[in-house]
Amino acid sequence: MAYNKRKKGYHNKKRTCHFCDNKLTYVDYKNVEDLKKFVNAVGSIKPKVATGNCAKHQRKVTLAVKRARLMALLPFAVARIRVHRSLVSAPASQNTKKVAEKVEKEKAPAA
Repeated sequence: MAYNKRKKGYHNKKRTCHFCDNKLTYVDYKNVEDLKKFVNAVGSIKPKVATGNCAKHQRKVTLAVKRARLMALLPFAVARIRVHRSLVSAPASQNTKKVAEKVEKEKAPAA
């Protein structure tokens, strides 16, 4: 039998709930700065594993984020910049030419 050496060392420390630690009972939908911690860059709500909230407070955070979205305090989704793959894979000199051509076509008046 081969000797299997077990890895010792770093164990992930379990995150503690932000609301339980600070003894907060209410998640305010008007407090946008705190709610932004629980929303990712695209605008979707982060999961419980990522935020470290307990199940009870994760439900309250979800409800507060949804209320803030309805009140237009938080965006439903953030606009993302999409780049065409052919422009990304082409060399830089070709990139600038293609982009310049597209801009000229858009600026040209439709006849």
